[in-house]
Amino acid sequence: MKTPDTGELYSFSELDFPSQTPTSKTSPCGDIDDVLNNDTSALPGVSANQSRDSEATLNLVKTGQTHTRDSQSQHVELLSCGSLRKTHTLKALDAGCVLDVCLVRWPSDDWCVCVAGEWSVCVWKQKAGVQQWSLLYTWTFTQSVISLQGIPDSSALLCVCLGRLEITEARILYCPSTDSEFSQAELYKGALQAVLAVSDHRVACCSAPGLQQNVQVFTLAHNGRITETLSLVSTSQTIQTLVMVEREKDALIGWTEQKSLLIWNMKSGQLLQTIRLAESVSTATCLRGYSCRGALCVLLQQASACHEEPGSSLFTLIATNPLTGRHFTVRTVTGPSAPTERLIDGDVCESALVGVFQSGLAIWKLTGGVACAYANEPAEVCRLARWAGPNTLLTGYLNGDVNIYQFTPTENSTELKDS
Repeated sequence: MKTPDTGELYSFSELDFPSQTPTSKTSPCGDIDDVLNNDTSALPGVSANQSRDSEATLNLVKTGQTHTRDSQSQHVELLSCGSLRKTHTLKALDAGCVLDVCLVRWPSDDWCVCVAGEWSVCVWKQKAGVQQWSLLYTWTFTQSVISLQGIPDSSALLCVCLGRLEITEARILYCPSTDSEFSQAELYKGALQAVLAVSDHRVACCSAPGLQQNVQVFTLAHNGRITETLSLVSTSQTIQTLVMVEREKDALIGWTEQKSLLIWNMKSGQLLQTIRLAESVSTATCLRGYSCRGALCVLLQQASACHEEPGSSLFTLIATNPLTGRHFTVRTVTGPSAPTERLIDGDVCESALVGVFQSGLAIWKLTGGVACAYANEPAEVCRLARWAGPNTLLTGYLNGDVNIYQFTPTENSTELKDS
């Protein structure tokens, strides 16, 4: 395989990957405490404080339980690791559940919330100086909506995927902040396996499995018009999903049926490396890649949504050497202790990982090794959660509501760094 020139895509040096866990405290490739699942073996408790205007500030905590011989009571030690404050609730859909949600930031620093229902995508904006939200626009489709993504580094573009059991069309939606017209345009028509919005207003599309899968990267103008199309070097492996790499905007990962990582350069189209992972990840899917001090880390999610044993791994962070293909497990993330807890949905932004369970949300900081959680509010059934930046979380519900939260980590919480 051809490797990139120095400074082109990665600044990787030949690393002698150790068999033990590394010791960096500022990178997802490092060991922060011990192993992350030592701190996340049980769904933590929550301390909630109600404030005015129905805003709830929830202090996210982890709990340690101790029992005494003469008492059945429990002593719960609370360690605050952040707060999640609900700022708004949108009655986004009149009927049906929220299928996807994202946030679009305009150059004016204003922003809107875009909500996907079964047959439509609607745009909501908050009126200046008041708490009231207004519906700006609604696109309707003849096919069902499968997913909705904001396009990075653009100011008004969305990518919506349509189909039934599989994606059959990808369209670009244009939602301007001025009096310009809302519009839509076809990006790709045909069976697709995966669609991913990536940096520099680009969208990567992978065709459905067949004689040969093709991956194309479309570069868009500010209004959604296609300005450039690049076909990536093809491979004989069957691609299941496409994954972005944080801090390497021109890197693209393809996660294959053979549980291999395909690494492309989205400027040249070259396939830089193929890394085969261990059989232990045979039921996993890849969520995100990270470039960390010469290593390529990948976050994997186990396919099983309901674990038979308490402490089963939900997510695994693996470090790889993209030059040699050597790899090892950095840490695993476990879910609630109750074996009946289901992982309904999950999302990641930088080092923040959120999971939706039947009992509520759980948030992990991959750099801090601390699990945070809070319970669902009465009568709410959360279906999905999406990060809209490292400090903004959107949640969608079966009744059509969307909640907007601000996440504030504790001061000693570290972020991903290269050094």
